[in-house]
Amino acid sequence: MEASIVNTVIESALHILGVTANLTPKLNRPFSKKSRYAPGDISGLISVKGDIEGSISITFTEKCILSVVSAMFSEEITELNNDVKDAAGELTNMIAGRINTKFAEMGKKCRAEMKEVRMDKNHLLEHLPEKQVFSIPFEGGAGYFNLEICI
Repeated sequence: MEASIVNTVIESALHILGVTANLTPKLNRPFSKKSRYAPGDISGLISVKGDIEGSISITFTEKCILSVVSAMFSEEITELNNDVKDAAGELTNMIAGRINTKFAEMGKKCRAEMKEVRMDKNHLLEHLPEKQVFSIPFEGGAGYFNLEICI
């Protein structure tokens, strides 16, 4: 996995979270993930096709996504519901859009697009089984979120 691709995904997610929710997270130690289960309560999944093939996910703990969505809506959100799921989908879509722009600037011909949002405890993330999943945890807002890159 190329460092430039990983850095592009990280920059894209952090840029969107910074602009939409004024979030400046702290990076924790990245690792190679073995489990297929999401490390949180709600995940946005992105598929990537073209010169770069694979998947990306962003998973939030309940506390973190409630903090992010509260900042986006400028009102306190206290429970996971369909509005939170829709907001996570919009964040995922904006991250995918930024990834597309950045990959194009790198000369890569590919398309990142939001595949789906999953919201429940212990949900599965279906990355490509033949590829390694690189997990990048962050601490921000009132909780944690995690980027997973499988490219």
